[in-house]
Order: sequence, then C-alpha cells, then structure tokens
Amino acid sequence: MRRDDSIPETEPKSRWAWYCTILDYLPFNPPVPAKVDGGFFENIPTNRWRNGVRSLNQATYQEIIAAAGVQNSTLGAPAPAPQLPPLEDVIIPSATTEGLLVPCAAPTGEGGSARQAGTSGPRYSRQSTIIGKRAERIAFEWVKRTFLLARQVRWVADAGQTPGWDIEVTDEHGGTIAVEVKGASGRAFLNFDLTPGELRAAQEMGSRYLLVLVADCLGVSPRLQVLRGLNDMITAGAVQLVPSGYRVSVAA
Repeated sequence: MRRDDSIPETEPKSRWAWYCTILDYLPFNPPVPAKVDGGFFENIPTNRWRNGVRSLNQATYQEIIAAAGVQNSTLGAPAPAPQLPPLEDVIIPSATTEGLLVPCAAPTGEGGSARQAGTSGPRYSRQSTIIGKRAERIAFEWVKRTFLLARQVRWVADAGQTPGWDIEVTDEHGGTIAVEVKGASGRAFLNFDLTPGELRAAQEMGSRYLLVLVADCLGVSPRLQVLRGLNDMITAGAVQLVPSGYRVSVAA
C-alpha cells in the first residue's frame, strides 16, 4: 500500500488517499455478482460503496467462493489453478486494441526493504506463471497469423531461451523481429515489469522490438495491444520507468 504523493503531507489526513496494488488476481468463472436474490454478500453501508480495500470474514468468503463453484478453500490459502478454456475455443484477435495500458499513479521509493523485479515473491506466484504462459501462447498464435510472410516464428521462451524477448520472428528478408509478451487476467494494465535483459533488448532492437500486452488472457476473448519501439516511447516520455527495488548481496 502506498500514499498518493500528489496530495501534500501538509493537507489534513482526512484528505489523504492510498493505493493498494493487486499483485495476483484470477477471475471467477462464472462471475460472482455482489448481489444475489436481492441480497448482498457483504453488509456495506451505502456511503461505503466505492473503490477500496476492506477486510473479509471467513463466513462471507465461503459464501462467495461457493457461489463461484470453488470448494474446500480457506481464506489466505493459495488459490487453485484456473481452469483454462481449450485454445481452440479462444478467439485470437485479428485487430489490436489501444488503451490497455492505463495511466496510474507511479509508485515512489520508500525507506526500508525493497525487492528487485524478477525475484521470488507474491508477484511471481504460480498464478502469475500460468497467466504469463497463457498470454505467450495467445500472442504466439497472433504472431503466426500476423506475419504471414515470415520465414520462421519461434516461441523461444517456451524453449527456455531468454534473449530479452519471448517470441522471435524471422521476416521475409531474413531480419529479426523480437516480440516480448506481458499478460493480465484483468481487462487492463496499470503497469508491467521489465527485466534488465528486456530493457537492453528494447534499446538494441529499436522499432523491431514489439511488446504485446494480452489482457483477459484466461478467457475466450483476449484483447491485445502492441507497443512498437518501446525504447523510443520511454525516451519521448510516453511511458516511464520506475525502479522497483534493488538486489543486495555481499561483495566478493
């Protein structure tokens, strides 16, 4: 959780705002509405219905997961692996969608401990791995259908290779197009992580580095947005890089 630093600390604390980042998320299938048969799962006062974070008791939690068809789950326990629809049922978009990366308040560095992107932790849980792989699989199909004249399309990440991108296209002229994929189970991205290798590849490849965002990647109707020339976007200020942490080790 972080404070909205656009509001000066000199303002009364009643006017302060806070942000809580959702690090892991899986949609219910089927969706669970807030209201069933005329009653709400939670007893929330009318003036408290807003975007926010609140605690949830075990009884209410059990009612919600039962409505979602999930059984034998305990509050705080690891979420079960999602049941993905067969790939043949997934509608691979023929056109891309703009605006999947939406503006948000950038996190600021704070004192205390920090963690470098790419290390273990809740952000890189089993669900995140499933989301990432599914997004790559969808993007791989999209790339094959988009680059019809390509000599070769390889899913290098699936082969365990990490050149700084996930999918590699050899175009009709023998040149290389690098495709990095980021996935989300929700309908938009507030941000995404880049490894040092991915950033370096974006700088070296220029306009031949495509970053494909795949939203709604666990369902049957994913949406894609393509960011071409990520390094130019960074240089122009269209997107910004925010350090997320540091890795500390004992000097040799």
